[in-house]
Amino acid sequence: MAAQTTRRGSAPPCPRKGLRLAAGTAGFRDLARAAVAALWTIAGMACGQAGGAGASGVTPAPAGRATLGERMCISDERFSLGAGAQAAEERAWHLDRIEELGIRWLRLDLRWRTIEPEQGRFVFDVYDPGLQEISARGLKLLAILDDTPDWAAVPLDGGPAIGAPAPADPTVFGGFAAEVGTRYGPELGAVEIWNEQNSGFRFWAPKEDPAAYAELLHAGAEALRRTAPDLPILYGGLFFHAQAITGGPAFLDAHLRAHPDAGGEPGDFDVLAFHPYPLYPPSVGPEFEDEGEVAFDTMVAEMRAVLDAHGIRRPLWATEYGWPAFHPVTPELQAAYLVRGAALLASVGVERLCWFTLVDGPGTGRFPPEDDFGLFAWDVERDAPGPPKPAHSAVATLMRIAGALAPTGATPLVDPPRGVVGYRFANKDGTRFADVVYALDEAYASAVELRVPAEAKVEAWDLFGNPASAEPTPRGVRIHASTLPVWVAGTVGTR
Repeated sequence: MAAQTTRRGSAPPCPRKGLRLAAGTAGFRDLARAAVAALWTIAGMACGQAGGAGASGVTPAPAGRATLGERMCISDERFSLGAGAQAAEERAWHLDRIEELGIRWLRLDLRWRTIEPEQGRFVFDVYDPGLQEISARGLKLLAILDDTPDWAAVPLDGGPAIGAPAPADPTVFGGFAAEVGTRYGPELGAVEIWNEQNSGFRFWAPKEDPAAYAELLHAGAEALRRTAPDLPILYGGLFFHAQAITGGPAFLDAHLRAHPDAGGEPGDFDVLAFHPYPLYPPSVGPEFEDEGEVAFDTMVAEMRAVLDAHGIRRPLWATEYGWPAFHPVTPELQAAYLVRGAALLASVGVERLCWFTLVDGPGTGRFPPEDDFGLFAWDVERDAPGPPKPAHSAVATLMRIAGALAPTGATPLVDPPRGVVGYRFANKDGTRFADVVYALDEAYASAVELRVPAEAKVEAWDLFGNPASAEPTPRGVRIHASTLPVWVAGTVGTR
């Protein structure tokens, strides 16, 4: 049975339902509620109504707004940055697959324990070939600085069973960051300092420590501002939910209370990174908001509400998001959620969307489903990447149809049925547009009419790029909306 994506019998997510903030952030409830409403107003998405149309009849993308393709990114868990012929062969396979999709951003770890295995001895030749190949292909690397070497780690007296402890002295981490900035600064697209630090039992004992992370971030940022001044610095990606940990909004608030200057100018971070996963293991759609789940647009609003409360303006990047193809999420539903999540996040202004991950792992099919998030399956017999999953086709279709277009607001639906939503993307002059339309749950699957300009030449495709039915109507076209999105794209002035 398909995973539930909205509460049956409830209204579609416009207007939003009441918000549930993470523990410790109740003071931001009113700010977040206002922010959700503002997101949809700014995006021109008031309950299925698009913003003002241009001369073509299609709202053009605002100048400077990034296209959907420019936002897409792969957080590639199995990418090999090691030296040697086998690593180079594996790396080439990954880079070829990413290039074939047309994705230009890649997120990888630059591990401190690998680069500085002993204090003061830096070993860059392990990573040099990989970074040179990434750069030669014109890809932009989002590098995560993390993974404390044993010699620099804080003693944990037996400590956590997973992860690597934080550094005992943040200034030592700053020395490592300075060396990375000097060596690789011009080759990097951005740097993210640590990863899911609010899952703090992995790094601090007995739990996450916002003030300690603030010192770590400050040391790293200060070093990078000195050695690579043009390099954007990201706040380490926060896991949103308070699921046995401090949730992302509460952690960020505690950090900014402890170190108010972190959000100054230039401050310690240029971009706020977060990970909009549903509750682990992810099994519901990005719009679902009930039973402890929080919809993606509400997550964005809550993160921004914390920044607003501290007088900080920063863009948001989703440096990880994804679902495993693991019960109850079928491979087809994984593909649908990927596209729905990207459309929703882009339409509320998230500037980078990093799918986790490219390839499944050898533990596929087992709980916890960490090895089931990929766009490609894992061939257990060959112990190597296997065939593409439906999610790969969905990304390829998204990039082909809407990769060169930017979000402009909601799809203009005629008398929109309950539980059916859509997002529109367009080019700068409004002569090319694409809508992605779907039902939040199969209970809402129905025919739906889209408004399109009378002179537009329109085509439709299913989630995987196969031709779909689009019946002409006096006001546009009619399609069938289900939980698997349908793309409707048109060119104005060529019919």
